[in-house]
Amino acid sequence: MPESKETTPKLLDDTSSVPVRVPPAPVPILTYQLPRNPCIFSGDGQQDANNWLKDFQRIASYNHWDDQMCLANVIFNIAGTARQWFDNNEDTFTNFTTFKNSLSNAFCRTDDFRRQAERLLLTRTQQIGETSESYIQDVLSLCRKANPSMSEDEKVAHLMKA
Repeated sequence: MPESKETTPKLLDDTSSVPVRVPPAPVPILTYQLPRNPCIFSGDGQQDANNWLKDFQRIASYNHWDDQMCLANVIFNIAGTARQWFDNNEDTFTNFTTFKNSLSNAFCRTDDFRRQAERLLLTRTQQIGETSESYIQDVLSLCRKANPSMSEDEKVAHLMKA
């Protein structure tokens, strides 16, 4: 760090001077944010394409990717059927929005996931050893998947089945 310097300013009457301590200039600190990597989307029936897309966009935002960078990086985060689909349709992806819409049309099984969440809600109870918080969050997640506009009363009714 640079040492502080003493200067001797002249007073108005120019008969004496007082030493003044000048602090050193601040040194900028640079930090580097390591990029995050989205998980791999394979397009199998077990993965929810909407959840993957939401996670991908969160990570893209964290990494400061614009739409062009998102589209350029998506290829590194897909595999299996999703990769084949991408390779077969790559020429149609003029921007990231087009890609997202095409992915949703090809892989989003919203009705299947909604029906599965409804079935799980019917039988979901708190398990032995499961914390209350874990149970509550799981039930609320199922409620959101089954019906995003579910009333608070319905959510409470599902929670009370514990």
